[in-house]
Amino acid sequence: MSAHYGDAVRHGLTVVGTGGLLCTVIGRDEVTHTTPAPDAYLHAAGVMDVEPARCLAHEDADEGITAATRAGMPVIAIRDRPWQWSCQTGRPGEDHTSRITESASGGKRFGET
Repeated sequence: MSAHYGDAVRHGLTVVGTGGLLCTVIGRDEVTHTTPAPDAYLHAAGVMDVEPARCLAHEDADEGITAATRAGMPVIAIRDRPWQWSCQTGRPGEDHTSRITESASGGKRFGET
């Protein structure tokens, strides 16, 4: 799932030699509402015939993290700063990193044993 157009994503993956690693690429041109709406994540789960809760989203953008969370997917946040809601839901500025990483790692923050 990408906030970019599907053709651009597929081309980029091919250029770097990873085009054959993904069976499904969903771009912004395949959904009505883009991030932070959950449409693209829900569409990707539907295409793969997998319940959203059984997927794992990897995100680096506030809007994408919000979208995946709204879709009911656990999220690995690939970031150098805490996640903040990108819309007017939740509390702006609240650090949700702990909740996201705990959800994705079975209750432990990454790096904990």
